[in-house]
Amino acid sequence: MIEPAYLPDTLVAYHLGRKVTWLRTHRPKLERDGFPKKDKLVGMTLRADLEAWIAKRRRIADPDGASHKGADTTTPLSGENLNAF
Repeated sequence: MIEPAYLPDTLVAYHLGRKVTWLRTHRPKLERDGFPKKDKLVGMTLRADLEAWIAKRRRIADPDGASHKGADTTTPLSGENLNAF
């Protein structure tokens, strides 16, 4: 399945764990703090910008050598229960 490059407010709010009414109320302040603005042509938020904003706000880094990028997620670790997801 192809992920859309742009997201409507409902999905932006979902990614933040909030309701769309909260996003619409708080968006001006969020944008002053660096939150991505809507693309003027498309009228939606670029997914990559939203994900970069969220990643930038992250406070705890992965342990050394534990980066998930390129990690093999097809084989569960010892004792890991992937059925829980």
